[in-house]
Amino acid sequence: MKRSKIFKYKYPILLVVIMTSFFTVHIVRAVTAVSPEPGSDGDPVVSQSYVDHKISEIGAKLETANTTISDLTKKLTEAGEKINKLTAANETINKQLKEIQPDSFKFQPLELKAGQKLLAGASTEIVLRSGSAKAISGTYGGLSDITAAQSADLTTGAPIALNHLLLASRDDGRGITAVKGCWLIVKGTYKIADK
Repeated sequence: MKRSKIFKYKYPILLVVIMTSFFTVHIVRAVTAVSPEPGSDGDPVVSQSYVDHKISEIGAKLETANTTISDLTKKLTEAGEKINKLTAANETINKQLKEIQPDSFKFQPLELKAGQKLLAGASTEIVLRSGSAKAISGTYGGLSDITAAQSADLTTGAPIALNHLLLASRDDGRGITAVKGCWLIVKGTYKIADK
């Protein structure tokens, strides 16, 4: 007996149907596993008010950040202005330092004749090298004898020892009077007065 053409392909068609069903089930499972169902823990549903609230929070944070950036920009501008002022002041000071005579930072030899007075400025240093001289007190005290074994405050009329370093701490009339001609070395500002 001859088989009909329908039965000739019976098993291959059945195999195709089974395979198609198998793949369809697995594809559906894979798709549902990848994209969670709306409203589940994997894909929660949110309300419009929640979204609006989050957007307003982000807007507030951006506004705060903009305010902070504005404040920092203002402070940087102020700091730049202060730096410019300090730079200008520094240039002025450097210019003034260049104009100061370097000799005022060195000991200079000076001769006093008998009866002449040396009135020292603030921070002036004096050393009697030869001759004889006496101290002159100022309004607030005398000359500091730094070389003395026990620091001495030399008041008016006190004899000055040779080669002792004297310091006038203030510009208040302190100085020395030459008893007879003498040589000094002086560092700082001073005035010479006759008798």
